[in-house]
Amino acid sequence: MSDALPPNSGFRTTGRSRRGEPWVWLTAAGLAIGVIMALGLFLLILLKGTASFWPRPIDVMEVRDAEGATEKIAGFVTQESTRSEPDGTEHREIQVFRGNKDIRPEAFVFIDEANIANRSRPKDLMWVERMEYGPGIIEPVALETPEGRIEAADPSFHDKLDAVIERSEQAREEILDIERHQIGRISRELEKHERAERSGEKTAQELAGRRAELQASFEKLQAQSGAIHDKLKETKLVGRTVDGADVSYTSDVLVRTFMPNAAGFFDRLGEALSRAGAFLSEDPREANTEGGVFPAIFGTVVMTLAMSFFVTPFGVIAAIYLREYASQGLMVQFVRISVNNLAGVPSIVFGVFGLAFFVYTVGGTVDQWFFADKLPTPTYGTPGILWASLTLALLTLPVVIVATEEALAAVPRGVREAALACGASKWQT
Repeated sequence: MSDALPPNSGFRTTGRSRRGEPWVWLTAAGLAIGVIMALGLFLLILLKGTASFWPRPIDVMEVRDAEGATEKIAGFVTQESTRSEPDGTEHREIQVFRGNKDIRPEAFVFIDEANIANRSRPKDLMWVERMEYGPGIIEPVALETPEGRIEAADPSFHDKLDAVIERSEQAREEILDIERHQIGRISRELEKHERAERSGEKTAQELAGRRAELQASFEKLQAQSGAIHDKLKETKLVGRTVDGADVSYTSDVLVRTFMPNAAGFFDRLGEALSRAGAFLSEDPREANTEGGVFPAIFGTVVMTLAMSFFVTPFGVIAAIYLREYASQGLMVQFVRISVNNLAGVPSIVFGVFGLAFFVYTVGGTVDQWFFADKLPTPTYGTPGILWASLTLALLTLPVVIVATEEALAAVPRGVREAALACGASKWQT
């Protein structure tokens, strides 16, 4: 009898509708659609990312121009499209990445497929990743070393080239240690002496001896770094582009080489994994168009951990106070409404606030109080990971407060009263 509706209700429901089964099925369908969409997005990112790292075959195309002359272009196809003319005819175009930006500035070129007279994939083409000017596509000719010249037809050519690249990587790390750490320490000490002289703590005569020692150490390290550079330049990879231009790359710019047209599946797989590992572990170069994203990953992780360190205690304590201790009056309602409204503020507003308040106001004040001798060079009055973490903490604070209040409200009243009856304090419940 409890399920019966009043006689004048105006509609009837079946047993399943009264139990809410259609809504349960709709909720399950919505959840399934959401999971499928998330998996689809992940699969799309995985496929596109794999395609970015997977070595593509290099085509050599003989392209005719309007006058009938042909030009050889080597590269791999990055995009295909159809272009419509005003008269209704359609032309298929391909976008080709041909590299070699040190020879020609345009790394990409659009080619009408109708103008391609011949297309081939020679196995002797080499993909050369460099420290600057992007990748190069060449036909290797020889490897010139202080010990002698090794022709590309020599069976030991690729092993020798791999050894040269490995030594150049070690030399670059050594140069980086000299320039960033050892010379960096000298520069910091010289800057410290300049501040001491500017503030009047020491005179130029008192610092002259130490400055001379530091200058001598600086010149010695600079000469050591230059000697490593010169030694790397003694080894060259000599090659030729498909249009006949001679090129040579010194070993200090070589990052890796690969022969995509002669490689099998497992060679391509190994190269793709190597590129993915380098992308995750290396620093960017060439104005963030080459190299890896390790600094961005590291900075994001550190900023998130610092944000959690700042926002968790304040958010939890604020929620406990609002829920358990504050008198539920107009002021508390106003605070709750403000917290909920903060959750809807665009992130760009928090960013502008963080820049104005944390960087220029707080950081500038800290510099004036504690680092006045370093001004006008800012120490804390400049964007940094500390201010970014605090700004992100402000952005996350409303979420933490609301989530903590919901968790406290979910505790049954009987459990609280039982804990109080057993001698627990209000804070412990």
